[in-house]
Amino acid sequence: MSSCWKASVVSSLPADLAHQLLAGLNLRATTINVRRAELIRDARGDSVDDQIATLRPELDFAGLASLTPVIKLAGAFHQAVLDDRTAPH
Repeated sequence: MSSCWKASVVSSLPADLAHQLLAGLNLRATTINVRRAELIRDARGDSVDDQIATLRPELDFAGLASLTPVIKLAGAFHQAVLDDRTAPH
């Protein structure tokens, strides 16, 4: 019976490590989602382009490149609010 318990403990180690690693990513994703909401909130502001330029490398660093289209959408919303059809985002 003790050997079964040991096997069970050993097999849960990778899962425990995965949960620890993913917990950090979830916090990063949450922080980035808050910043995305700030981009939408500040859509008419002058700092949106700078915020987007700062946020894009952070997405790559955090391993959250899948959120890049969402940030591009926030940039497009900013341009729509300003009625700026020529800005590249």
